[in-house]
Amino acid sequence: MKLLFQNEFVEILLDEANKIIEMAWTALASEMTDDDFKRIFQKYAELTEEYHPYSLLVHSQSKSY
Repeated sequence: MKLLFQNEFVEILLDEANKIIEMAWTALASEMTDDDFKRIFQKYAELTEEYHPYSLLVHSQSKSY
């Protein structure tokens, strides 16, 4: 797995063999502001355009709503 992006709220990884971008929320994700959330999904969209994955996977177990 290749780390594409990481901050206190999320890790975005690339499974190069299977061309899957994975997003995994951290335990601190519940502390995100709306602006933090928007910036993360903007980055996610940019990475999707850059790497052209076959699939996207979001691990939401640690994400509180």
